[in-house]
Amino acid sequence: MLGRECLEMPCNRVFSDEAWQALYLVTQRQPPPDEPPSLDTMVRMVATLGGFLNRKHDAFPGPQTLWIGLGPPTSCSRWGRSAASERVMSHGMRPYREDVLDLYLFNNRDQVRQETDRWIQLYNHEKPHDGLNDMTSIEYLNSA
Repeated sequence: MLGRECLEMPCNRVFSDEAWQALYLVTQRQPPPDEPPSLDTMVRMVATLGGFLNRKHDAFPGPQTLWIGLGPPTSCSRWGRSAASERVMSHGMRPYREDVLDLYLFNNRDQVRQETDRWIQLYNHEKPHDGLNDMTSIEYLNSA
């Protein structure tokens, strides 16, 4: 794995500038630095999204936490989430990451909240979903 072999390599050789900056902002809750962090740092940030605790004496994150951190659908029930929230996580987070986190470079939390609110409005009220017979979430809810 490149992240284990080239710990000090700048992360922008693997991650796009937009991706590493968005990930940095989300995981560190502060604006990204001018210089990209090391690949090791970024791999650990991805892994924290998958449940990696990144404690002082923790080993390098494994493939499972990296896979979960990268965002494919997962089984959330082992963390005490219901089947309904599992569907929201698997179907809702991927579009959110693609439509918001991958597209914007945020400078503060207010910008994240504002863009997230806009996306939620669009996703629930304007975007038809294949799994809901091409209705929006609100139309489907009102039709029940």
